[in-house]
Amino acid sequence: MRIKIWYVVFSQKKDDGTFDTPWLPCDTEDEAIALKAKIEDEQKKLKAKGKKARVTNATRTVNQLAHKYIELVGKEKWGVSTYRDYISRYENYIEPFIGSWRVWDCTAFTMDEYFSKLKTQNAVKQKGKPTKAISAKVVNECHKFLKAMFSQAETWGMIDRNPCRKRNSTLPPNTKNKRTFWTREEFFHACECAEKSEVFMLLIAMHLSVGTTMREGEIAGLQWERCFISDEDIAAGNCRVVVDRELTRVSKKVMKELGNKGIKFVFPQFAGHSTTVLVLKDPKSQESNRTIWLPPTVARLMQRQKAQQDEYKQLYGDSYRDYGLVAAWPDGRPFEGRNFNKHLAALIDEHSLKHVVFHSLRHTSTTYKLKIAQGDVKLVQGDTGHANSQMVTDVYAEIMDEDRKINALRFESEFYSAPLTPQQTPAPPKEISAQDLVGMLAALQSNPDLVNALLQQAAQQASA
Repeated sequence: MRIKIWYVVFSQKKDDGTFDTPWLPCDTEDEAIALKAKIEDEQKKLKAKGKKARVTNATRTVNQLAHKYIELVGKEKWGVSTYRDYISRYENYIEPFIGSWRVWDCTAFTMDEYFSKLKTQNAVKQKGKPTKAISAKVVNECHKFLKAMFSQAETWGMIDRNPCRKRNSTLPPNTKNKRTFWTREEFFHACECAEKSEVFMLLIAMHLSVGTTMREGEIAGLQWERCFISDEDIAAGNCRVVVDRELTRVSKKVMKELGNKGIKFVFPQFAGHSTTVLVLKDPKSQESNRTIWLPPTVARLMQRQKAQQDEYKQLYGDSYRDYGLVAAWPDGRPFEGRNFNKHLAALIDEHSLKHVVFHSLRHTSTTYKLKIAQGDVKLVQGDTGHANSQMVTDVYAEIMDEDRKINALRFESEFYSAPLTPQQTPAPPKEISAQDLVGMLAALQSNPDLVNALLQQAAQQASA
């Protein structure tokens, strides 16, 4: 069966004086006629504005624009994790819905229709997990990608206005669930349970997360050569760690496309064939490169971990894989961040602890550091490594909410529930005896000036 394709062909002069002759495919004759009319209309508008009648860019499809945007901007600016996430969002939730749209058909109205439809769709099914609807977070991340892409298209002169410049009206609220985290007492109880269960690697990771506010990948990628925990450092109050890398698993395909951008070290394949590989790479943002000073308790626990690793090296001999990692399996292999969550979940189930995820310990750390620092957001941000202070400010707002609750209870006890102080009843006027009157009269008779002063005062009060 022969498939008929209709083309709209037109010629326009390029900046270098040569002519460009685009061939724009259409599925039907009606679509081709409509596109021809649209091109002619755009050419008239451009001529009226005194601009060259070049409309080729506006006839690009969203898919063509996205590929050009990823090639010129994404590969230049994004790290491997960001690149992987954006490509996944585009291929799963943007391209299937609007990839064939022409760029000039993307208006605020049509984008509202797209986001409205996207909210009703099911997410891409993951192996072993039930089907669920696309989350509000994913929809908002698609908007973030399209907003940046169309902003670049505006800069390139492809469109006059970014259809996602403002927050589209059909986007779902980008609300964040309040994270459950341990209090100080709950944290130390969990540490006692970890000691009893002999999961020392988890114990070290828990203290590093709370003591330093590091992320899972940063803890997993921490190496001994960046740790200063000697007895001299502890005595001088100068024990610290330098954070300039994180351990994560990335796609081999993405690494190849980006040319190992931001990759500091690639670990060998420890198991069979896989499409991903473990790497040490640059941290999440430039602000994540930081020095964090350690509480002496955490430094001593790290000394204990180092001594245990030295014993493992003696035990395994030449088969020990020494990558200099603080968090490692007994044979030296890297301990991925996801294993912290697995071990923590097992500990919680074993000892019936309050359910949290490993990242919640970072929240515990931020909360108590803000309280100790009396709300100094910038000081705490230096430990958290956030690119901006908003995340820390959000945690501080939660702390203030708790303090306001406590303040309301104090107001209840000190204002509403406190016993009232009995009011003092004024004493009745003292009766003047006849003897006192005789004495007063004698005093007035012997002092005419006093009589005149009393008469003047009485006159003033009467005239007031």
